[in-house]
Amino acid sequence: MSLDIREIWSSPVVVFLNRLLCDNWSNIGLTTEIESRLGRMGENGFVSGVNVKYFYGMRDYLLTKDYWTDENGKHVKPIEDDEYAIVFEDRVRVVLIKSNNTYSVKEVIRKKSQEKETFFFGDSIFTLRIAMAEEIPLAEQEKSQYTQAAINYVSGKPFKSESRITLVRRRQRTSFNFNNEYRLDLTVTQSGSSLEAVKSHPPIYEIECELGIPRHSHCEQLFIYLNAILHRMLSQPDTVAIPPGTSKFHPNVFKRAAIINCCPCSITGDIILDSSEGYNDELIQWCKKHNEEGKPILPVSLAKQ
Repeated sequence: MSLDIREIWSSPVVVFLNRLLCDNWSNIGLTTEIESRLGRMGENGFVSGVNVKYFYGMRDYLLTKDYWTDENGKHVKPIEDDEYAIVFEDRVRVVLIKSNNTYSVKEVIRKKSQEKETFFFGDSIFTLRIAMAEEIPLAEQEKSQYTQAAINYVSGKPFKSESRITLVRRRQRTSFNFNNEYRLDLTVTQSGSSLEAVKSHPPIYEIECELGIPRHSHCEQLFIYLNAILHRMLSQPDTVAIPPGTSKFHPNVFKRAAIINCCPCSITGDIILDSSEGYNDELIQWCKKHNEEGKPILPVSLAKQ
């Protein structure tokens, strides 16, 4: 089986993502956020979140890898942050990190959703939501007012604000940043209209991938990377993992394939799992079972749906 980016390029996911990238090329990672999220379809539409077993299996595996960096490119070991996102009625969001009973400010922005689409993968129980939002920084005085209001609120102190709080989220988040090109956020989220309501809300296990400042063929990178994770979760639930460094699914492949003007890069050739490094023998056997010639080839045809 051959992986040809030109064939995947025509899929609805990539067409939508490519349009977002091309239309917002200079703003992505600055004032524009493009995010992909795994979930499922419920009675009322898209429901964010995955099975708790998949969530922790994936998080624990990613923690064994050493190529994660901070925003300055320094290699770091991701840690879990205890975050509180306070959302005001005029779309201002203040995110605080709690540590030793004190709060530090992570971000203060005004966020507005722009576009979103949900995509299905055949008979898969998972769906993929791709969304774009504008993140507008606030003036210093306004930022200071909202920050103080949020800190006073979570600390149980009186606060004055012209805008009322509409949503509170507690997020136990572990972020995996890959050279600022993409960031995977694995978050246990509880939401409610107040801090008290949050405590009684059942947790949701969210897996998100946010696109960084574009430098290479991010459209294909993001699409194939998330699909690799998706198929991994379905075929190998006990050891969810990203592809090994030798795989053509790995983001390093796209890092080396710099392009101009968001044109697709072509990758052809059979994707044969001839080593269990990063995978396990169960996945190799699964690939052999689904290949007509009995070869350990990852069935990427599913990613074209």
